[in-house]
Amino acid sequence: PSREPPSAGRKYRVGVARLGADGEDRIREVVFDELDGLKMLEVVRVEAKDLPADEGEATSEAGARAVRSAAAHEGVDLLVWGKVLAVGAQFRARLFVGGPARKPELGVGRYEEVRTGRYDVSNVALPLSFQSDLADVLKLVVLAQASTFDSSRYAEPTLRPFIERVETLIAGSAFGRHGAWTSANRWEVLTALAGAQQILGDQAGDNGALKRSIALWEQALEDAPRDEQACRARLGVGADAGSPVGDGGSADAEGALATTWAACLASVAAGRWAGTQNNLGNALETLGERESGTESLRKAVAAFEAALEERTRARVLLDWAATQNNLGNALATLGERESGTENLRKAVAAYEAALEEYTRARVPLDWAKTQNNLGSALETLGERESGTESLRKAVAAYEAALEERTRARVPLDWAMTQNNLGNAFRWLAKRASRPPCEAIEAHWTASAVFRDHAPGYLEIALNGLKEDLQTKPVATAAACPHVPNAAWTAIAPPSAVGPP
Repeated sequence: PSREPPSAGRKYRVGVARLGADGEDRIREVVFDELDGLKMLEVVRVEAKDLPADEGEATSEAGARAVRSAAAHEGVDLLVWGKVLAVGAQFRARLFVGGPARKPELGVGRYEEVRTGRYDVSNVALPLSFQSDLADVLKLVVLAQASTFDSSRYAEPTLRPFIERVETLIAGSAFGRHGAWTSANRWEVLTALAGAQQILGDQAGDNGALKRSIALWEQALEDAPRDEQACRARLGVGADAGSPVGDGGSADAEGALATTWAACLASVAAGRWAGTQNNLGNALETLGERESGTESLRKAVAAFEAALEERTRARVLLDWAATQNNLGNALATLGERESGTENLRKAVAAYEAALEEYTRARVPLDWAKTQNNLGSALETLGERESGTESLRKAVAAYEAALEERTRARVPLDWAMTQNNLGNAFRWLAKRASRPPCEAIEAHWTASAVFRDHAPGYLEIALNGLKEDLQTKPVATAAACPHVPNAAWTAIAPPSAVGPP
């Protein structure tokens, strides 16, 4: 029978199997003690058998299946196994590490170290390369698990134990800048944890989780160099110097420097700094929506604007559009908190910029989402203006969004936009001093979808309907023949209006 599933506790679980030709398990005990000494892992001895005996077998599909099966059976996230090869007075401990994840890149690593002395455990230590590559595989385990979380699906029960394990992992000294973890690996693990905290904060209404997410995004920025100049500063190379590689150091030092320099430039090319700024802005914007002040919202605007300095339209047009949309969200929420219209107008401009690349033909649902957001900003702006131009533009934006946000395709998004459209229709009716018939119809149809698919949102539509029915001039069935009969009695007091 299989043992408990991997990672049931507070730490990632690593199983150390017996090593071939290891006599009294002395080398296995060295491996066990060194891994256990990292304090960030739960290390256990396992009796896994029939594991791949050499690198060729270990990296084959059959070997990978055997490792996955053994790891799952033993209830561990990673397996360490291998064999001891004695050659005269020397021996070579050949170690392998692999795990149960099915991602193809989560393969098997091989690590060798030659030491003098036959089974003299006092002379044996795990090489730094083993710890570094162990970090590589642990990172892939974290990313494989993080990829299962989706902000659109409720995940709180599995998020909390994942977060606890990764927090324990990064608390270990090996995770620090002078440990075995590379800057790129730290960034990937930190951003995976930050994303998990952000989803938890969204789904559980946990502001503490959002604040921890913000702190993690900020920490991740330290491992996301913005440009080549930042890479030079990290390596202590002046801006006027040529390439830091090839300056006449030892071969080992030159190789390490070349690897670090290439990894740093790769991070710059991948746009990690700008992506992290964008995600930091999203977390700050969500927190700002829940707080009464504007500090977090202003920080969100600053983070998005910083991201846009590198996420240019010419370089990464869809990322640029996404960040413009996010900037619009933060500016719109900030504008709602303030009495003026400056930030609302900036929000409208940001959404309109996003729509230049978020086209209906290219990304129809993102186009529709941004149209909905544009409508919301225009509606708030229109409420503060005396005319109807912004309100009419809001209606046009909502109606455009509904061309792709159809009831059949995305019923909840359709209902939210219908509800927003109803609000804009009510304001137009007020300005024209006519009954809000279109608003009643929009709110009623939205409520029907919320009632069937998301009862938690039903109150939003019913409150809109209530305001519609209390708006003067009061709507009647005769004035609004297209409104369903049930809408009149849904929440209206008996003395207000009645069915036909």
